[in-house]
Amino acid sequence: MNNLIFIEGISGVGKSTITQKLHEKLCKRGYKANCYLEGDIKSPFDSFGNAYLTKTEYKNIKSKYPDFAEELTKNNILEKDYCLVRYHDLERRYYSAELYEYLKTLEFCYNPINPLPLLEYTNVFTNLWRKFAEDKKKKPDYVILDGSLLHHQINDLLRNYNVSEDEIVSHLSELLKVVQPFNPVAFYLSSQDVRDRLTKARESRGQTIPTEEQINYWQNRKNIDLRVLNRLSVESYILDITHNNWNSALNKIFLFVTKNEIKIQKITKQTDKLESKTKTTAILAEEIWREYYISLIGEAQVEYMLTKFQSAEQICTDIKQNGYIYFTAENITNGEIIGYSANQPKEGYLLLSKLYVRKDYRGKGIARRFLDESITLCREYGFDKVRLTVNKYNSGSIAAYKKMGFEIIDSIETDIGGGFIMDDYLMELAIINNK
Repeated sequence: MNNLIFIEGISGVGKSTITQKLHEKLCKRGYKANCYLEGDIKSPFDSFGNAYLTKTEYKNIKSKYPDFAEELTKNNILEKDYCLVRYHDLERRYYSAELYEYLKTLEFCYNPINPLPLLEYTNVFTNLWRKFAEDKKKKPDYVILDGSLLHHQINDLLRNYNVSEDEIVSHLSELLKVVQPFNPVAFYLSSQDVRDRLTKARESRGQTIPTEEQINYWQNRKNIDLRVLNRLSVESYILDITHNNWNSALNKIFLFVTKNEIKIQKITKQTDKLESKTKTTAILAEEIWREYYISLIGEAQVEYMLTKFQSAEQICTDIKQNGYIYFTAENITNGEIIGYSANQPKEGYLLLSKLYVRKDYRGKGIARRFLDESITLCREYGFDKVRLTVNKYNSGSIAAYKKMGFEIIDSIETDIGGGFIMDDYLMELAIINNK
């Protein structure tokens, strides 16, 4: 599976439309994709129309309503200590009026009369997402979800529990841990003018124009969403649709998830034309380092480090003698190498020694693809962590690594000779070793 795709944003920004059009576009290109809109009872990530019952309560209703026993079995998700029973969908109510009303009193997440404790609520959703992760059936190339990460979850958390942002982050982080192997990515559709967007959306739906209270609510929700998203360990992108530029947003998402213009290639000591490839990589290193690092560490140290660590000769030596495995990113339309990474197995962990992307290709998910290759290597070596070092003042890279799940575990200074010191943070990513 390539990606688990979350399409997010406040009410009225076009989440459902983008979800559907992305699904159509991927299928036309020949990919296998599933999409789930709001209220879709087939969604493995949402719990629309479900009642929460204890095992005893479930046993009792099957006994009390034997005519519906088969349908109850068909519409349940049975866990060790509880059972979710679907009792309605967007089109109809299930069972008899009496049983429907009883199950409604046990509603799980949408305006429940008696909300579960927050920890149990998180546990139920974690189990739901885990079912998808552990399902042995072959998964499609893409699964696209309409508001399943932020929109629906935060709605329920705020409405039912009046939670803090810390509690929201904690809840969502538990869910994301479960689906980490499926490369989750979130695209947030954002309008700079919430009032205008809500008004136009409601008019198009034949609804009344939003009140000031509703406008203020959704403006605040947008702010909460973006703060929470920034704290989650999930790759995410904010797409501006202020001027109704949904086609542009759709194309950006499509290009990102298909990555059809970029090919990642592995370079080892067995690679053909190794010397030629290391020369190309060294030329790219010079371009990136002079563009990005002079403002951080100064020109003299940049030139020293290019010669000592990034020359074609040193890269070749590292690959042939020091166990390094390199990856390069190639634009297949013109053959340009636009990024590279280097990995070295250490005692109990994989060192992601280098990760660089050319300026005009940053923000397109290429760094994440390099990290995915490192994670694969890490598992092949039997390690459970990837480590890297990053300059303490390289705030952009530090933020990006944190977004990918890395945590700062140490602060280190390294004398690299020539009168220069590397003043770095040591960061670590814990790896779940499911193949």
